[in-house]
Formats: sequence, structure tokens, C-alpha cells
Amino acid sequence: MNGRNDGTNPMQRSIRGKAEGMRTELIQLAATATKLAEELDEVLQEKGGLVQHQPKINFITGAYARILKDAGVVEHLQSLGVTIKPIRRT
Repeated sequence: MNGRNDGTNPMQRSIRGKAEGMRTELIQLAATATKLAEELDEVLQEKGGLVQHQPKINFITGAYARILKDAGVVEHLQSLGVTIKPIRRT
């Protein structure tokens, strides 16, 4: 690290970026899972028919892989003592 402890050094920027990426992926994952559950509910209770689930399952699988990757980076940086600093407002 470069000695700065104000949230601007490269490791602190990296951990913040990975945490933000995880948050975004989790929000999208939850939205996609909700859409899929709603479509299944509709087919099961009302319309019958076919469920077009494969694109959503593909997205969920990819999002999960990206979350795991970012989580590994966050875990590694935290084991080195890097913390997420609050954003400094000017």
C-alpha cells in the first residue's frame, strides 16, 4: 500500500469496486430470480404451458460465478487488513 489511509489507495479502491460489483450482481440476481419465480407461478396456477427458463438460469449461473470471484477478492484483501473506507464528500 502507499501509506494513505483515506480510502484512495489502490487496494482500498479495489475492495470498494469489488464490493460494489457484488452488490450490483446480487440486486440483478434477485430481480431475475423473482421474475423466474413469477413466471413459474403464472404457468403453474393460471395459464399452464411452457416456461422459458433457460436464459434466466444462464444469467443466474453467470451472476453467481461473478459474485464468487468478487467475494474471493474481497476476502483476500480483508485478510491483508484492507478495509472499505467511507466515501469522502467534499
